[in-house]
Amino acid sequence: MTESNNEPLFQIKSVGGWLLLLCLALTVFSPLRTLITYVISSEDNLRLFDLYPGWKVVFYIDASLSVLLMIMSIRAGLALWTIKPKAVQIAKNYLLLYLGYSIIASILPFFAGLPSSSNNLIVQEMAKGFFQSLIFFIVWYKYLSVSKRVKATYGSDLISEESNNVIL
Repeated sequence: MTESNNEPLFQIKSVGGWLLLLCLALTVFSPLRTLITYVISSEDNLRLFDLYPGWKVVFYIDASLSVLLMIMSIRAGLALWTIKPKAVQIAKNYLLLYLGYSIIASILPFFAGLPSSSNNLIVQEMAKGFFQSLIFFIVWYKYLSVSKRVKATYGSDLISEESNNVIL
C-alpha cells in the first residue's frame, strides 16, 4: 500500500504534480505557443514570400509539420491525462517526433534561398531553438522513464512496454 519512502500509493497513482504539468504542456501550452508564433510572425512571413519565393515553400513545409506535431502533442497529452493504454509510449513517441521535427526545423531555413549574410543569425536562432527543444525532450522523456507517479499510474502498461523492449 505504500512506496519505499512511505508515501501512500494512492496519492501518486493519479494525474497530478509534474505529470499534470506535462499533460497541460502537451494539450494546451505547446499547441497554443505554436499558434501564437504563427499569428505573430504572419506579417513578416508574407513580406518574405515576395522577396524570397523559397521562403514560402519552407514556411508551408514547416507549418504542415507543426500542425501534425500539434495534433500528436494533443493526442499524447490526452492519452496521459485520461490514463489510456500505452499512454506513456504514445507520449515518448511524440517526444521523439518533436526532437526529429526540431532537427528538421533547424535545417529548413537554409533551403529558402535567403542571402548568405543572414546565415549567422539563422544559425544562432536555430541553435537556440534546438537547444530548448533538446532540454524539453530530455527532461520529459527522463521523467516518463523514472517517475514514481508514472509507474504507479500506468504500471501495467510499463511492464508490457519493458518486456517488448527486451525482445527487441
